[in-house]
Amino acid sequence: MSQEQELTRGQIDQLDFLHNVIYNVICELCPGSNIPEWDMEIIGEIADLIEEHFVKKGYCTAQEFNPYLLDEEAPSYDKANIQRSLEKEQNEKSNNSTV
Repeated sequence: MSQEQELTRGQIDQLDFLHNVIYNVICELCPGSNIPEWDMEIIGEIADLIEEHFVKKGYCTAQEFNPYLLDEEAPSYDKANIQRSLEKEQNEKSNNSTV
């Protein structure tokens, strides 16, 4: 029987902080008075992009920046994996541009 995992209070606070900051930035950057509604899909995508760069630069771990429950089947997003993904993406772009 597996034990159910839960985020800690600190992790929940970090997620709330992260999502609120990103939403506030979206609102500040949105031209005019057409402020978008709260959209976790967009907020999550932006959080993922920022996380990728922060982890790649070594500022923090993915878990520190954007806490998540550990899933043994999920891929690891450590610095080495991100670097390999970025290199693969660059290679694919290079190969496509030469065709």
